[in-house]
Amino acid sequence: MTGATGATGPQGPTGATGPQGATGLLSGSTIVTGTAVTSTNGPSAGTQITGTASCTTGKILLGGGATLTATNNDAGYFALTTSYPSSSTTWTAVGTAVTPFGNASGKMTLTAYVICSQ
Repeated sequence: MTGATGATGPQGPTGATGPQGATGLLSGSTIVTGTAVTSTNGPSAGTQITGTASCTTGKILLGGGATLTATNNDAGYFALTTSYPSSSTTWTAVGTAVTPFGNASGKMTLTAYVICSQ
């Protein structure tokens, strides 16, 4: 048979401060904007545009993305169809006209972005 639990003892003294930890991997993070890529006027269904953004020398890719916009309100349907790391330093994105643009002056513009760190 076990007896009753005794009273908790006093708290011990605080220990010494530990050494400084190593520098983390995410120092110096930046977002790099790629050059905007624009389709021809009035793209037909299936037209694709591809954009890239790359890290500067010495940095590695952490992630990325893209924006895809149209120049007028009479644009066809369009979509960002792929967005992926194409190397350890470059993000690639592809935009596609899903339907023809109803306005002959309408255009798609894609801009890729990459997040880089040391």
